[in-house]
Amino acid sequence: MNTNCRELTRIGRFCISRPFKFEDSLVILASTGFAIPDLHPVLCGNDLLVFIRDNSRSFAFSYLCQMHIKIYFNDKPLFLCDAIDPIVEPFMHHDDAVFIDELNVHTVKSMIHEMQLEKVHAGIFLHADLQELKDAFFKKFDLIQAGGGLIRNDKGETLLIFRRGKWDLPKGKLDDGETLEQCAVREVWEETGLQANLEAPLLVTYHTYHQGTHFIIKESHWYTMKVAGEHTLRPQTEEDIEEAKWVDDSSLSYYLPLAYPSIVDVLEAWLAK
Repeated sequence: MNTNCRELTRIGRFCISRPFKFEDSLVILASTGFAIPDLHPVLCGNDLLVFIRDNSRSFAFSYLCQMHIKIYFNDKPLFLCDAIDPIVEPFMHHDDAVFIDELNVHTVKSMIHEMQLEKVHAGIFLHADLQELKDAFFKKFDLIQAGGGLIRNDKGETLLIFRRGKWDLPKGKLDDGETLEQCAVREVWEETGLQANLEAPLLVTYHTYHQGTHFIIKESHWYTMKVAGEHTLRPQTEEDIEEAKWVDDSSLSYYLPLAYPSIVDVLEAWLAK
């Protein structure tokens, strides 16, 4: 079965708070009225994508099935969660972490305020309905979507770029009229000069920043990509990219302390595959 992302359309997103079972996808997909001749679930970072194909079209269902969403305020993580999973649990014991387990307008504002204080280094916002929590929290921000790529070559190396004092991966904002996959491929081309082939979703990351009077939350969709043969790298200096280089897997750990936190998450997601 061909699950090429460029041929698939995402037509549904569902929140599953309990541990995901294969049978759940059958129940939810059946509720849409679509026939299910072939079902192919793939865990892609934060999401479980379920690909189905009928006689003429392909569809992709994306499940928000993780127990937490991590949002970076500079280098500080905020976890929106519906349970304290093994990743979140260690932060519960930090004196410099903020914990809130009541959802309302005031607690959302309070968490955003706390995360910007110098003395706070992490946040945990717990609520039984993760989708409801996410929706309430995101209402306080302007959402910008972006696409980016983790590019691999024939030698098994990963492309890194050096931007504004940190190691980074190519990514950029979604333009009107394009898909996230198209955005990711375009940004890789513009920032590195590489015409990469998109392979599969890898991870979705979130970080916040101020832009004038606006408070932005950027939702970056990351994809694995591949290039074949020899290529000349062309760092986009207009985007403050000073260097682009290929790094083998055994050396990637050296660059993690020198990378943006969300980029560390992307690289670690790749290394864990």
